[in-house]
Amino acid sequence: MELVKQATWSDTPVELFFYRDTEKREVDLVIESVSGDVVGIETKAAASGAVSDTRGLRLLRDRLGARFKAGIVVYSGEHTIAFGDRIWFVPLSGLWHASTITSRREAEFARLEAQQKRIQGQIEHFGARDRVDRDQVHARAIR
Repeated sequence: MELVKQATWSDTPVELFFYRDTEKREVDLVIESVSGDVVGIETKAAASGAVSDTRGLRLLRDRLGARFKAGIVVYSGEHTIAFGDRIWFVPLSGLWHASTITSRREAEFARLEAQQKRIQGQIEHFGARDRVDRDQVHARAIR
């Protein structure tokens, strides 16, 4: 509802819609300017993006052609990711903070790098615990 209020004071008059077809393909918010330009917005709670999240946006893009200016999936991830022609995944925090746009490959690399760091930390934790256990067994055996 806040977007409806915001649209009333915009310098560019726009209309706000929800799109859903008979095959249940939908877009949460469609913004259309008086000139006919369209932006579609989807919202997802997930921290990662999937192709299925862009289904409705891709449909609008393909049907509207040049009138479709952008499709945005707002999600709880960390990176702004270009996801094909005129479609992006934008973190919710990205609405307030500038973020760098990364390719899907760069985002996947960052995700794998973070996962590798977590695994390395677990290995170090269990390795240290294992050394403590061996030292305790050795100390008991000496007594």
